[in-house]
Amino acid sequence: MRDWNSVRSPKPFTLAVACAVLVLTAVGCGRSAPWPPTPGSAPQSPTDASDNGYREPPQVRRAVRGPGGSVVLLSGQALPGAIVRLASPSGQHQEVQADASGVWSLTAPPGGPALYGVSQEADGRRDQAQGYLAILPTGEPAAAVLRSGDGAVVLAPSNGKLMIMAVDFDGTGAAVVSGRAGANEPLKVLVDGTAAVDGAAGADGRFFLSLPKPLAPGLRVLQVRGPSGGGEVSVDIGPTPPFAGVLRASRREAGWRLDWTTPTGGVQTTELFALQEPAH
Repeated sequence: MRDWNSVRSPKPFTLAVACAVLVLTAVGCGRSAPWPPTPGSAPQSPTDASDNGYREPPQVRRAVRGPGGSVVLLSGQALPGAIVRLASPSGQHQEVQADASGVWSLTAPPGGPALYGVSQEADGRRDQAQGYLAILPTGEPAAAVLRSGDGAVVLAPSNGKLMIMAVDFDGTGAAVVSGRAGANEPLKVLVDGTAAVDGAAGADGRFFLSLPKPLAPGLRVLQVRGPSGGGEVSVDIGPTPPFAGVLRASRREAGWRLDWTTPTGGVQTTELFALQEPAH
């Protein structure tokens, strides 16, 4: 089971539906993920990993809106010369070749909101990125990497201020608060005005702070405070009504709510909070 507290929180609290690692084409905790194999690529055999060793999976590092905001431009890092693919559960896919330094960029498929798996293929092997890439059609952030049992990695630059960018939770109320702050900045999380947990941002300024106790149902006010300032968001915690497919996205004044299916067949909710629209 993957621990909600895998990053910078002193008390572990495990998400009931989390897996050890989110791999989009793998079998998750005894149940198959609802994703088909990447089109045009044979499944990786068990001997690939054991014979050739670990390889760094591809990463999406940046997502920005193009002119007019109708397209999302993605870029990231992969193995030098690898073929990088985005693939949706419906079979829609797009690919590009990384350059000699492993840098790649492409324009995301239009439409959305949508989830994509990201993979790379090199030397006859395919490696899957961790997480689902969520592409959003309007607003900022333009995209985020959703991680089962952990906080979302919001693909947006820091404005130098402490910001809550996302809150992830499941049906039990287990939750992670994510965002940006100063490098290695000490932080405190409050729930409805009561101190809940202390933590810190990483060297890159990102923080993923797991709450030690489940959030009670209802509208909860979450605050993160640090020497550089503070942030506050409101999140409606409660049962998620059934939905078809792997994603249900709802536009909110405060951003987006994404209910999505994990590889185990459970449901995780990611609340993404609207950031200041960048100038184009």
